[in-house]
Amino acid sequence: MAAFINGAPSPSIPSRQPAYNPMDPVDLSPYTIGEYNIVRQRMYRCPYIRYLIMKNGIVLDAQISKPDATDCQSAERRHKYGIRSPRQVMGFVKANDEGTVTSRIIAACMDGWASSAQIRRSVGKGDQTISPILTRLIADEQLERKGRAGAYQYRATQ
Repeated sequence: MAAFINGAPSPSIPSRQPAYNPMDPVDLSPYTIGEYNIVRQRMYRCPYIRYLIMKNGIVLDAQISKPDATDCQSAERRHKYGIRSPRQVMGFVKANDEGTVTSRIIAACMDGWASSAQIRRSVGKGDQTISPILTRLIADEQLERKGRAGAYQYRATQ
């Protein structure tokens, strides 16, 4: 029987929960909530996951907590009426950073096979920006590629 101090387990009793290991694999595959695409990204040098809420390839908002349908609707409303979220005011969401371009590429490839020209139009960036990101996403197994050089098509893995 465990010893309790003020209703809580005693600190002398070891916890059965394993310690956090930053090298453990994390599921970063995109998923959908209704009509919204949620793209997960590992944040640099911290154990958190950044969730990008997207609709039609447009990043509506980004947050650290796992979004639900209400968060997605609020993000769309703020985006529609030009209301900046507190995270945007603090500078956490940047329109041209590599993470946003990556998430837009994944969103463009979620509905099936997309050519590199379709991805360029959807993302609004040129080949010099998109090519290294596509190569990294294929290596990370977030995208799969078919076709021949110059006519590749890409699809998000799910």
